[in-house]
Amino acid sequence: MKFLIYFLIGLHFIAGCSCMQDLTILCMIPWYRFFELGTSCVTAANMAVEAINKNTTLLPNYRIKLEFADSRMNDGIAAKSFFDSVSRPPVKLAVIGPLISGTNAYVASISQLYNVIQMGYAASGLTLDDKKKYPYYYRTSVTQYSYSLARIALFKRFNWKKVAVIYSASGSYPQSAAVVQQTLLKANISVAVMESFSDHPDVAIKNIK
Repeated sequence: MKFLIYFLIGLHFIAGCSCMQDLTILCMIPWYRFFELGTSCVTAANMAVEAINKNTTLLPNYRIKLEFADSRMNDGIAAKSFFDSVSRPPVKLAVIGPLISGTNAYVASISQLYNVIQMGYAASGLTLDDKKKYPYYYRTSVTQYSYSLARIALFKRFNWKKVAVIYSASGSYPQSAAVVQQTLLKANISVAVMESFSDHPDVAIKNIK
């Protein structure tokens, strides 16, 4: 948080310059695996940047530019995309994304070494809440804990007392599943079975029937 405050103060003092300066942000989206979602993310990001650049009261004398990279929902590819981007000009002010929690955490563990702010737009994993581990990471999406509260409200609405939990065995999902289980138990909702899967949930679904 201190770094963000100092950064904004620095922008305020530099804003006295009458020349227009570019602020470049790396935006990591999943084009390869989810073309339609990736295209939607690009459209939304460009619309947001256009609105900000048109509003001269937000960042006077500055113009935000985006550099897009395909994270492919893969830790290694996302890390390489980050390294490639920060290794060439212009200087990257921040990173937006990637999409999923595991890849966010992987990139966040690296981006902090470059003092680069990272903003997640869809990651809900609870591990990213650890400010000691990810000091420059922020997000606009809600966490799995918030989703659990909504699930509980739904279960109570239909008077469901016993549920099953199916979750991916990769990334931060096992921890999120454990939090979901604890939250449900506190709400007096029994978790009959918890099943994980690696590639496809077919077997896990059959096991709970």
